Amino acid sequence: MSKTIKKLSYYEFNGPAPANVSSYEPECIGYYGHNGLIATAMEWGEPVSYTYDQDNRLVKTVRDKSDGTREIWEYSYDPDGALLRIHMEERELGPHYLPKYQNVALYDPEFFARDDDDKYEPTGYFLDEWYCWEDNGRICRREMRVHHPDGTEDKACMYEEYDVRHQLLERWYGSEQKDEAINREKYFYDEDGKLVRAEYINKNEDDDLPLIHKNTAFYDEHENVKEEFSEGLLARTYEYLYNDEGRWIRKTCRDAMGFLVYENVRIIEYDETGV
Repeated sequence: MSKTIKKLSYYEFNGPAPANVSSYEPECIGYYGHNGLIATAMEWGEPVSYTYDQDNRLVKTVRDKSDGTREIWEYSYDPDGALLRIHMEERELGPHYLPKYQNVALYDPEFFARDDDDKYEPTGYFLDEWYCWEDNGRICRREMRVHHPDGTEDKACMYEEYDVRHQLLERWYGSEQKDEAINREKYFYDEDGKLVRAEYINKNEDDDLPLIHKNTAFYDEHENVKEEFSEGLLARTYEYLYNDEGRWIRKTCRDAMGFLVYENVRIIEYDETGV
């Protein structure tokens, strides 16, 4: 008999998790449909629903937020199943659902193309996001622009470098030159192409000042993170425990002295679905 997830509950404790975790109110709880994909959820008291197409690709997410707004995410794909576009609107709950802002992300190697349907006067702000590939697909330049109601805009760039197997090697922000970037990520693989280590570095703009933060993660043979070590202003060690299906069920965080800071627990319930 095969199994699919029927229900997943997430608990977060400031300190060690109690012995009987399931007797506590979960922070998040997700309910899964017949296809094993999440259908509805309660995340920190906010209801969320998920809609999929005939190929089980996520096409819509709706969240009713505690501040009285509704957040709607819509996803579209090309004929080969590659993600092309993400569109997000946040609307005021009420009889007319007036839009507060939009977030439009275009996953398209063509340069900065948007159709007229996306051009409207927002009552808040919205964000456009584009991907542009260079150097035969080895370098990805991602540009983000935030448009404000007064007509001004802010722009930020993120860069990614890939190897010949199209595995992510580095990601950095701001500067086109990665050695000058203050935020930088590095990924390391074994000879079989499996991820074994990742580093996340956040340094001061002034090189004479100490490192703000560096996080190093180590992965097991299934490419699941098993340990993380945080250096800098806030030193932490994180450990992960997985079940037989490879899903993480417990995460512990300890400080530099080895004392437990917090513990996260996930309880997964399965449904027998047949052979």
